[in-house]
Amino acid sequence: MVGMKRIARCGMAVALLCGAGGLVAQVSTPGTVSPVRSLVSRYVTALQRRDYKTIVELNEGIKGHEFVIMHDNPKFLWPKLIADYRERRVRELKGEDVKPIDMDDLGDFKRKEINEQLSLLPPECKWAIAELRPGIDLVGHRYTDIFVTVTYPAREAAPKNEEGNPLQRAILKFFVISLDTTAVEYFGRVTTGDVPWKILPE
Repeated sequence: MVGMKRIARCGMAVALLCGAGGLVAQVSTPGTVSPVRSLVSRYVTALQRRDYKTIVELNEGIKGHEFVIMHDNPKFLWPKLIADYRERRVRELKGEDVKPIDMDDLGDFKRKEINEQLSLLPPECKWAIAELRPGIDLVGHRYTDIFVTVTYPAREAAPKNEEGNPLQRAILKFFVISLDTTAVEYFGRVTTGDVPWKILPE
């Protein structure tokens, strides 16, 4: 299921990037922070700080529609249409009322997915990128898996696992398509890495 999702995302991104014309993969040089690490750090920081503008800018599922805007409209309209699109997405994530327009809304699935990320990255948590793992899928698309460890200093404010137990540590998985180091896709919490807080004696 996860593999098919990655293939679909990568395939769509490759097609859109080629159609948008001229977006080029970034290459890091020795001694510099890799574009993927920098990108994911920005995205996770935005989630933790509730910086909805940056979340919208970097989330692959939201950003993908911008290529549709670019494909369907003349270039001189892109800045305004994309700005309007991002503003609407920000207002949706904040739960503000938005007027119905022809453009598709965020959708329950994407809204739920981002809310999950926000719940797993509260302002008081501490996080670190634990691993970056380059890979290639069955049809040749290159990508990087990113694993982020998150620790929760206070049991009372920690998110809970499916059994209702507060977590002391969690591992989140993201991925970035190699052709486009401008957007991040969320895969989910790696449940095998959960470390719950010890149950306190009554």
